Amino acid sequence: MSAFKIVLVGLMGYCFYFPPIHAQRPWQIEAAFTQGNFYSHADFRVPLLRPMRSLAFSICRPTAGERYWQQLHRYPDMGLRLKIRDMGNPAVYGYTFSIIPYLNFYPWKKDKWGISIAHGTGLSYITKIYSAHNPYNRLISSHINAASFLYTGIYYQPQAPWRITTTLEMSHESNGNIQKNNRGFNTWAVGIAFRRTWNGPARRLAPFVPTGPSKGWLFSAELSCGLHDYDTYTKQIQVTPEATAAIWRQHNDRFRSYLGLGYNVYPFPLIERAAFVLVGEEVLLGAMSVRYSLGTYLSHTGPELRLIEKVGISYYPFKNMGNSIPARIAKGIYIGAYLKAHGSVAAHIELTVGNVF
Repeated sequence: MSAFKIVLVGLMGYCFYFPPIHAQRPWQIEAAFTQGNFYSHADFRVPLLRPMRSLAFSICRPTAGERYWQQLHRYPDMGLRLKIRDMGNPAVYGYTFSIIPYLNFYPWKKDKWGISIAHGTGLSYITKIYSAHNPYNRLISSHINAASFLYTGIYYQPQAPWRITTTLEMSHESNGNIQKNNRGFNTWAVGIAFRRTWNGPARRLAPFVPTGPSKGWLFSAELSCGLHDYDTYTKQIQVTPEATAAIWRQHNDRFRSYLGLGYNVYPFPLIERAAFVLVGEEVLLGAMSVRYSLGTYLSHTGPELRLIEKVGISYYPFKNMGNSIPARIAKGIYIGAYLKAHGSVAAHIELTVGNVF
């Protein structure tokens, strides 16, 4: 039996026979197996010798509704996932080891069936990188990288403690163009996951009923600096200043959309200034939020650099966590960290400060 199969059997056994844990909320232990491949940067890759295969081990707990956002998002699970992945060509791409906190949402569920959507961002360690000894790896050049995943799954719960889920997962790992080469690992995978729950079912607080509407128009202004192209010899890093103003539409207590106009002083990898337009969505999680946006430059940049993508998190440190109408919506000063890309190629890691009013 191969080492890969031994680890798989061990994780499944740990999931099935882990002794009971006593806690106020249920504990959930999950073991998963996936298989997949790259889905981008075909011109920069070398062939794989076998499909990518991974093992993931997760521990999570359902939220109980202590925060208003937990009730709004139908009591998602909060967890931590450890994952090891065989990249399919060990001599060139090696293995990845990741640790990622995540949220698991349930947009639809019945007694035994349901749909889950999980999203998380964390760190990964990659064993093989671009170097003089490994010139064929033109996708990644740093051992430590940011890692993010998004998966959707259909689960079946044959009886209370057990759950089986089939999953489709998309993941990304890169250093945000801090160090080249850095096309990044963009992968897809299908898989199956086995979960067991102890001390369930979850005891949840009664939903809070708001006393007024939360729809409306908002505005924001932000300043950012993009960090990229670290020079290992001079120990210097390039900085791209950026300013953005946006108008927002608050749809409800969970979501809001925005249309923004921005300006780069030195938009890597261009050599001149450029304005751009963005449209995006913000998912509100109390004082935290997750943002996704797409955009384009308004000046000529060539087809490869026309598309702009951003994804990241924001934090509103001065948001009142009470239940009054103004306090339910995250507004005011915020700080954020985003990954900006051109096409699916990372441009820089962006640090932001702004204000929603």
